[in-house]
Amino acid sequence: MQAVVYQGKTITHARRGYRAVIEEARFLAGAFSAACEGVGLAVQTESSAGISGTWNSEVVTVNMDDRSLVVRMRTGLLIEDFKENAARIAEALGVARVSFTRIRPGMLRVQMLDEPEYTNVDVPQPVSSVYQPVLLGTDEDLLDFHGSLVELLHIVVQGQTRSGKSFWCYSVLSQLAEAEDVLVTGSDPSGLLLKPFSKSYRHGGWQALGMASVDAHVALLERLVKLMDARIADLPEGRDSVIVSKATHLVLVVLEEFAGLIRQANREQKTRLLALYGRLVAEGAKAGFRVLAIVQRADAEVLDGYSRGQFTTRVSFRVDSASAISMLHPNVSDDVVAEHLNSQTGTALVSINGRPAVRLAAPNVGNYSVYTTRVSA
Repeated sequence: MQAVVYQGKTITHARRGYRAVIEEARFLAGAFSAACEGVGLAVQTESSAGISGTWNSEVVTVNMDDRSLVVRMRTGLLIEDFKENAARIAEALGVARVSFTRIRPGMLRVQMLDEPEYTNVDVPQPVSSVYQPVLLGTDEDLLDFHGSLVELLHIVVQGQTRSGKSFWCYSVLSQLAEAEDVLVTGSDPSGLLLKPFSKSYRHGGWQALGMASVDAHVALLERLVKLMDARIADLPEGRDSVIVSKATHLVLVVLEEFAGLIRQANREQKTRLLALYGRLVAEGAKAGFRVLAIVQRADAEVLDGYSRGQFTTRVSFRVDSASAISMLHPNVSDDVVAEHLNSQTGTALVSINGRPAVRLAAPNVGNYSVYTTRVSA
């Protein structure tokens, strides 16, 4: 350890009144070095004279203001080597978690965080098929949680504004951008979520964007139901569901804030929209359709008791009432419900049929510009 930063100043062992700060900084530097040695990031050496030693990454600076370390990495290591051992390093440092940032070649910043177990989860590269699992988030033990669209069936996502549900959708959809056996379609009154797909050569023309015309959304759902009926009618003898392939895409029907669209529709449009939506949810799975419904609350008008039961994958971000959580996750305890009501942005409660409910740190693709770039690329 070459330097300690405290209250904006670089202090040394000689300065009075800083003994406790210096000792804590020494402990953190030593704990980090010991953790690296313990997880195999250090190398045992022996000099020509037969004296053994350790070649380890060096803590250059301990910043006590923001609880971070600047580390000179041992030659041959990458930032990924440290990320793979993040949980063990955090345990050694006595903090909830650590994050790593590459400052420049060979130099690393280690940020010590006393927040809960959740972190911003990097979004992986796109999958090449919907049969491959996409990353849904990271659980409390920092284990990744995956699922493929083929297995997840219909998905409902609820959450308040700024709770993280849009970024979760950006992250999941961007992972599908290169899959050649999926068609991303749907109704998007905001005009933002599906806009990048509307410009794609493979997906374009299958989206209704904005609120200029409710009839455009009706027409799209009618087109989708017609395709669904044709697929069901063409099922060969002895089969009760479509086999998804590049020739027969999985059709992902995204319904972004569908309840808001319903409120803007007149009586005739509303009746038609709800009827088409109901058919897609009830019959779509066997035709290779998946519905991704995004709502503010699960007790919205479009999620009646029957249709709610068709969504086997349920994702809740922060909402304003315990009843909204219990509606989607009836088997979770009152303690989990109470905790999730005050969860931080980007934390999701996920229930999938056949699996226990789990709280996840949602993958974060970054800002909207990053999402559009990933899709268009």
